[in-house]
Amino acid sequence: MPKIKLEATYAAPKEKVWEHLVKDELLSLWCMPCDGLELKKGKRFTFSIPKNAFFDGTFYNEVKDFEEFEELEYKCKAKKPKLSTTVEWKLKEKDGQTRLKLEHEGFKPHQILTMLMLKAGWKKMMNSSLREKLAQ
Repeated sequence: MPKIKLEATYAAPKEKVWEHLVKDELLSLWCMPCDGLELKKGKRFTFSIPKNAFFDGTFYNEVKDFEEFEELEYKCKAKKPKLSTTVEWKLKEKDGQTRLKLEHEGFKPHQILTMLMLKAGWKKMMNSSLREKLAQ
């Protein structure tokens, strides 16, 4: 099955990177507007962006698992296009820098275009938006 795998290294401690992954107000600044994220298994939250012809504007998520400052995994669903995937973030710190790995999987073979669009978005957010916010 096709999946997205990305990685970036930031000149920031993993606690700071972690906060940008799990706090609604920080996540909303670099990723997408987020509502309701809490570190509780089964907790539901959403990401929302403007609707367009291909997307209804909301990702419906549910926390599957987490290990504080180490990894976060959540289910990610959309109604249009119909999507049911898993997003996993892993953090490792070395010498004051944090390596962040993203794996977004569960795409069906006919969802390659959706996957490529999401990959481009994740790449831009990780390499530009998140990097800028962590530098502040």
